[in-house]
Amino acid sequence: LKLQFLYFIGTCMGEHNVPDGGVKQELIQVKSGGSSASYTWSIKGLLRSSELNILPNNIYSSVFEVEGVPWRLLFFPNGNGVRYLSLYLDLANAHALPAGWSRVACFSFTVVSKAKSVSSVLNKSENVFCLGLQDWGFRCFMPLSTLYDEEKGYIADDTLHIDFRITISPNEADDSDDGSITPRTSGAVGLCNQGATCYLNSLIQTWFHIPFLRSQIYHAPVGDGFDEASDDEFDDGLFAPLQYPSSELKEKNLVCALQQVFYNLQFQKKAVSTKELTAAFGWTQEGVFRQHDIHELIRVLYASLEEKLKGTKVSGTLDTLFKGVLVHTIACNEVDYESRTEEPFCDLQLNVKGCPTLYDALDKYFADEILEGDNKYATPDQGLQAATRKSILSKAPPVLLLHLKRFDFDIVTQKQTKVNERQEFPVNLNITPYLANPTQKDSDYVLLSVLVHSGDVNGGHYYSFLRPVLSGPWYRFDDERVIRVTEKDVVSENFGGDYGGGQLPRYSSAYVLIYLRVSDLDWLTPLITYANVPLSVHRRFGKVPKKDVEKDVAEAHLFINVQVITDRHILNQPDMTPPVSCTPIRYLRTTTLESLTNTLIKLHFNSETGEVVLWRWEERLNGTARPSTLVTQDPGATLEKVFSLGSHHKDVVILYAHPLPAKEDVLGAHTSVPPQRLFDATALILFLKVNVPEDGVCLIKKRCVVHKGAPLSTLVEDVFGYVVQQAQLYEEVRDGVLEELDIDLTVSAVAVLSGCKWRILREMSLPSLCCLR
Repeated sequence: LKLQFLYFIGTCMGEHNVPDGGVKQELIQVKSGGSSASYTWSIKGLLRSSELNILPNNIYSSVFEVEGVPWRLLFFPNGNGVRYLSLYLDLANAHALPAGWSRVACFSFTVVSKAKSVSSVLNKSENVFCLGLQDWGFRCFMPLSTLYDEEKGYIADDTLHIDFRITISPNEADDSDDGSITPRTSGAVGLCNQGATCYLNSLIQTWFHIPFLRSQIYHAPVGDGFDEASDDEFDDGLFAPLQYPSSELKEKNLVCALQQVFYNLQFQKKAVSTKELTAAFGWTQEGVFRQHDIHELIRVLYASLEEKLKGTKVSGTLDTLFKGVLVHTIACNEVDYESRTEEPFCDLQLNVKGCPTLYDALDKYFADEILEGDNKYATPDQGLQAATRKSILSKAPPVLLLHLKRFDFDIVTQKQTKVNERQEFPVNLNITPYLANPTQKDSDYVLLSVLVHSGDVNGGHYYSFLRPVLSGPWYRFDDERVIRVTEKDVVSENFGGDYGGGQLPRYSSAYVLIYLRVSDLDWLTPLITYANVPLSVHRRFGKVPKKDVEKDVAEAHLFINVQVITDRHILNQPDMTPPVSCTPIRYLRTTTLESLTNTLIKLHFNSETGEVVLWRWEERLNGTARPSTLVTQDPGATLEKVFSLGSHHKDVVILYAHPLPAKEDVLGAHTSVPPQRLFDATALILFLKVNVPEDGVCLIKKRCVVHKGAPLSTLVEDVFGYVVQQAQLYEEVRDGVLEELDIDLTVSAVAVLSGCKWRILREMSLPSLCCLR
């Protein structure tokens, strides 16, 4: 959770006296010198306050200064949304710091135990603090059940003692306004946590850092008209879209959403949103606050993405990377019989319990199994036989994904538990003993990523360690934050096990390891630059090749931004506010109207031929916006002439486009008027709003083209089949304001304009039909 929401609560708590019997805190400086300091923080009255039900949600320490910057500590006695002690370091007066300020803070908390047989609990961290990232720490420091167990000695005489140490240093990686680490320094930025999506973020960061996979996703077809884009196809004046496609497409298209997340991770300098991706999964707002197992997510997303890519030019991408083949043989010990089966896999699930090292876990996985006694093997023709079952890798994948089974079912307690035993793993892995036909080319792997779970079976947090460049430094990718770390932080600190005296387990440990085969690094890790990203992707997500950026700025006055609204943006909506997803496309001012309409037909109406009608979308005096003025139908006119653009015009031109209707589709039309002249002559466009009883809302359901001489009753009878005598017709002047219309009059008699919204009341029910003034 963003601790900023608790800022004022904590500040007020620090400024007021607590009630008698309540919690009191004291921060005592132990050592201070330049950029380093250490303190002892004593918090009294926790048990007493808990008994009286007056324990506060959070407690701030007194403010202290290191290098002239005010800091404070933050303690959640009941956990920050979890059943764990939560501890954080917080900037106390961030709003007073200058723009661009940032520092690296290395700090540690030690919860001290007064019991001789129980070890104190130490956790260390490092973070870049800046104006945009003001707090950092440990959400799952230790279980509350352990903290409040008086026999453990962490709370003695109703007092908790926390030792705190901090060292501040300049942020040498800082190259942005807010001090966040950017792609230029770390190779990637963070991903925004929508609530409990840390496990998704950890996986997406890992997949992004397999460049071959990223490239394949860039080249995957999306189906929006830009897939086969080339410069020649846009000679008619179409430049790069400012942003495309619409949210409707992204919500239905997993490939498109993943492509956008990868693209933004590569070229964006701020933390990237995953909302389009979770929408493509079909997750609701509630879904993003429900945490799942990351290994389960890997399997589900793998299968879904493989299915989406099937039949395309990048079909089988994930299988190429992750798919290996196991061969299982069962050989009878006393008769001449052997069975052989092949099993494809995308990951190996390895035991942690009883396996001190990763090699021990692999040995156990591939160990021979003796089938005897009650477990004899049933042969097809020779009955039950003692046999030996062997497994071997006949094909190892280029990307080896190892799932460490940290969660287990305890038969005694009948509960799921987390296995916190220590298991060491190497940076360089050799799998020669487990290959059917081992060669050095197939045997050597190097560690790419460590996916960590911090917490226990009841909840926790996921983050990942990665090297954007395999020869470079390690970074911790923790949602929005990207922090440079040491190899020790990545490897030995995530072996699991326990602290010093063995009394308290480590709650952060490696859960998934991903290795790359060394012999395949050339094609697994290609350099992906602006030039390597397909032009279609640049056009789709608003970027142009880097070499064109300066030219683009210099020639900006030659272009006009055109935003096009169609029925899919309006129908089934409660009002006619253009959605955020309906974003502009940039055209040369010299583009002809004919070229524009031809492009719109391809992009929005999935057709090569046809005619469209264009209206200017304009704001009205009553604060509404409607399609009101018909755009000239001179196909040779340029956009600059059509829209009367001045030389310094920078606004977006908004258009409403719909297919040209046939004469028979125009209500009350005269057959002598050709379709191309309908709107110049006597026809209007109206939007009809209908009540949706099951949802309790009124939605725009119809767009109608109506002849001005047509009676209003035509709308009621021909469009909806309502009986005129049972209906009342209203014009919705603006939201919440209705004006009743005489249903016996003609359209022209009620003096409505194009773009009006009408609402019909049937049998005095809720509103059901509308027209916008």
